[in-house]
Amino acid sequence: MIITLGSAVAGIARTRGKPESRWESNLSIGYIRYTSIVSSGSAGQFQANRHLGIIKSISYYPLPSRLLSVGVSVDYIIEDLAFSLNGALNLPLKRVIPFVSAGAGIALSGTTLLSYGTGIKLRLGGTLGLIAEFRHFRTRKDYGESSATKLVSGLVVRHSDFIGLGITYLY
Repeated sequence: MIITLGSAVAGIARTRGKPESRWESNLSIGYIRYTSIVSSGSAGQFQANRHLGIIKSISYYPLPSRLLSVGVSVDYIIEDLAFSLNGALNLPLKRVIPFVSAGAGIALSGTTLLSYGTGIKLRLGGTLGLIAEFRHFRTRKDYGESSATKLVSGLVVRHSDFIGLGITYLY
């Protein structure tokens, strides 16, 4: 009986091994293209631009299967930094992980944003990998200025498309 109990405890110890990584860090750098609609009173103005965008995110996998992740990100897609809460559904295959994501946040200037996207992660080893992603952002900012002679107020709505490549790391 003692030998059987000892071998059972040894078997459990062998199967536990290293705990599964629950945290992931991603850094993507890429191209962002946006169109803005600026409305001021009855007049409207349309603008388009392109520039470099950066997204840094940290996510947590609450389920051991890594099917669902929740996290925060810092997005440099507009003139100031935006902070977002994000969720993602992952298809956790061995080396290739396709995903879809959605999020909402606010920038330092008061701009609000909504985002959704898709991408793919390629695991190079146990914890290190590459990420390619597309995200669409919708930002909205109300502004108002007053002077002694007039009150100017308006709304800027921007639709931005981000296409980026980067690294991902599990820890």
